[in-house]
Amino acid sequence: MATNVTRNVTNDSQCFDLGPIKKEPFGGLIKWIALTEAAGIIILNTLLILLLARRKKPSRMAFFVQHLAIADLSVGVLYVLPDTIFSRFLHSWEKHLCLFLYGFCANITIFASTFLIVVLTIDRLFVIIRPISASMTGKKYRYGLVSCAWLLAIIIGIPYAAHAYFSCTVQGINICGHDFDNTKAVVVAEVFINVVIPVIIISFCYTWIVYVIKRREKAGFNAPQKVRFSDGSTTLIGNFKKTESS
Repeated sequence: MATNVTRNVTNDSQCFDLGPIKKEPFGGLIKWIALTEAAGIIILNTLLILLLARRKKPSRMAFFVQHLAIADLSVGVLYVLPDTIFSRFLHSWEKHLCLFLYGFCANITIFASTFLIVVLTIDRLFVIIRPISASMTGKKYRYGLVSCAWLLAIIIGIPYAAHAYFSCTVQGINICGHDFDNTKAVVVAEVFINVVIPVIIISFCYTWIVYVIKRREKAGFNAPQKVRFSDGSTTLIGNFKKTESS
């Protein structure tokens, strides 16, 4: 979410001159669409979290989906809603909210949401290729994966916080953004982090899942599964496919 604004410092003040500001076409309609989008993200993800929390029988799938919904809810609360209010309705940012919400939290939530989708996919792959081993994993495994996704998002979000800026302008509005030396390089990095790399990992995981399922269909659904224990030993559990005698 790299954003740079061409800024010219005036000699009369420390505020920046944005130059002529063009009126956005259909600005009145777009701001209400953006507000509706923010409200939809918040309401739908809140309902999903509550529904999953009320499940009598918790499942690992519900656990990861719930944490993904928490990340998406954070995107709505910490990025989409503040950006809509300050950028489209008030047309001016408040300093502390700018540096905290837009400068730091917004990027963390976006990255975390992407990484949690990848984590969910990796867990689905683990369940398919090692079903019994997956059933033996506990909370440390699940919370460990979720924590890694958030931790990685925080680490990547630190440079955004370091390059966040807040400034007044001679036009009378306060602007908020990120001031990177090479904005194009940051945008390319964002595309790879948020799109290219996750798509590659997810595609690889689901390709492997399809391959495993096809292989098991050929071998029979009751084909034995290799189980790996904590001491490193393995064993086969299950029934071999019975061949029909002529």
